[in-house]
Amino acid sequence: MSSLFPSSSSQINSNIPTGTGTLPRSAVNNAAADALRKKMQQLRDELELVKDDLERARKDFEKERHAREIVC
Repeated sequence: MSSLFPSSSSQINSNIPTGTGTLPRSAVNNAAADALRKKMQQLRDELELVKDDLERARKDFEKERHAREIVC
């Protein structure tokens, strides 16, 4: 049974990850910042589309209202 367990503490500690396989914090932060910038740009683009649709609807409404005023 003793052969199943490492005999020294260095062997035990060799199985603990030391962080060498992970990304540096700055790389993670840069990736998160890039993703956030991309999402913010997407939201700005969507907002512009909504504003354009609203402006178009307002103009259509004004045309219709003007036409009704002429009829009355």
